[in-house]
Amino acid sequence: KSFEIENNTQKIDKFNFILIYGENIGLKETLKKNIVNFNKNAEIINIYQDDINRNKDIVVNEIKNVSLFSDEKLLIINQITESMLSELEGIFDADGKEKIKIILIADLLDKRSKLRATFEKKNNLAIIPCYNDNDIALKKLIQNELSEFKNVNTNIVNMILNYSNLNRKTILNNIEKTKSFYENKIISD
Repeated sequence: KSFEIENNTQKIDKFNFILIYGENIGLKETLKKNIVNFNKNAEIINIYQDDINRNKDIVVNEIKNVSLFSDEKLLIINQITESMLSELEGIFDADGKEKIKIILIADLLDKRSKLRATFEKKNNLAIIPCYNDNDIALKKLIQNELSEFKNVNTNIVNMILNYSNLNRKTILNNIEKTKSFYENKIISD
C-alpha cells in the first residue's frame, strides 16, 4: 500500500525492481523522493521512455556500467509504458550481482496490463499503486506536514485544501510556501 511505503520506505528496500503507477502524480513524486532519500549513497540515474526509444540498450548499459563514485545505483525509469515490458523482462530475472535498484514510474495501468500483472505475480518485484487521495487523507497530510507550527486549525487546513483543489502536488507546493513564509512557525489566517 502506498501509505505504508510513504511512512516507512524501508519496507521496499529488499526489492530491486519497483513499479510505481497511478493517477496521483503528487504521491508518485513523494514516493520517488522518499526512495531517493533512503538510497542517498547510491548514484541516481533518471531515464525517460523517450531515451529508451532512441537507444534500446540504455538500460542494460546503465546496469552494466560500473560507477567510480559509489557501489550502488538507483535507476529511475520515468513515463514507462506497456511497450517496455519486453525489454525489461530479461533484467527482472538477472542474477542481481550488481547493486542496483530500478524504479519504474508509470501512469494509470489497466487491470489487464501485462506490466502490472508481471509485477503482481513475481515475488521479487514490488508494485505500488498511487490512486487519488480523498479529502481525509489530504487533511491528515497537511496536519502532519504542519505539525511543528502553532495555530494550525481546521480553518487553515481547509483553506489549504480548498486552494489546492484536492491535488496532492499542489498541496505540497502550498505547504512549502507556507513553511518558507512562516519561518517563525506561527501561522495566522
